[in-house]
Amino acid sequence: MAVWLQAVLTLAPTVQCQQLAEWLEQRGRRDLALGGGRLWGLWDGRPGLGFGSDEAILMSVWPDDASAGAAVETIKAMPQVLAVSGTPLHPTLRPQHDGPVSGAGAWVFRDFHLAVSDLEAFLTRSAAAWDEFEATFDSEVVGLFRCPNLDAGTASLLLITRYADLDAWERSRSAEAAPKAWQQLGERHALTRWTRARSASRQLVSGEP
Repeated sequence: MAVWLQAVLTLAPTVQCQQLAEWLEQRGRRDLALGGGRLWGLWDGRPGLGFGSDEAILMSVWPDDASAGAAVETIKAMPQVLAVSGTPLHPTLRPQHDGPVSGAGAWVFRDFHLAVSDLEAFLTRSAAAWDEFEATFDSEVVGLFRCPNLDAGTASLLLITRYADLDAWERSRSAEAAPKAWQQLGERHALTRWTRARSASRQLVSGEP
């Protein structure tokens, strides 16, 4: 099964995400491919909420955990990058394929911590909510990934959702507009020990949809 790598990058002073995209077009894709990886998506933290103005999010797909781990060193070698925080991710319900992401809007990266024993219930309630949620709030649940466990009893997850814009994300907080979805999400929230949501803007790299 493919492994995704989420790399939160601290960019060098004066470097913008567009310059990183240009480097990926010219050389970065080739460097990733040499290690067996493929670009999944690039996001600029500056226009969003919760990421630093000097941060970008680079996500790539790898054949296994070992190659994903080795890729952190490849990414650190990028001349535009000062530091890298890399997290290997394993897909759960979504995505159902490993092709590159597409679409504009507000991309929200939400982290969850919960008891390992509650993981299946969390996934079940997520799946039950998504159809109504997406239809009501002009959104797309792109991926729900397992991250490395915090400890033996605590699971960590990353949910990536694309909204039409930040206003659509704000409107999605209305339980009255999608009561069945929000019943499931409320039950999911009751299982959650800690959560954090941050948004970013997708940076198009030449050749992506």
